[in-house]
Amino acid sequence: MTPEKIRELLAPFLEGDALSDQQVQLVSQHFELLLRWNSRVNLTSITEPEQILARHFGESLFAARKLYQGASGIGSMIDLG
Repeated sequence: MTPEKIRELLAPFLEGDALSDQQVQLVSQHFELLLRWNSRVNLTSITEPEQILARHFGESLFAARKLYQGASGIGSMIDLG
């Protein structure tokens, strides 16, 4: 999937902010790994690439923005869902 398509699909979850080139690259790498391993061990029942980006990446980005809204400093979060 192209970086432009990733940006387009994730834009609704970012409320006007944009991902950096490095962030898009990291999402792309994680996305490709998820697709590759999902075909082997069924990590997720969602198999449509656009839905994977929305449900597994977009929703996590949206939640992270809400949880860290107004927080000072650098934090980390993990999505175990």
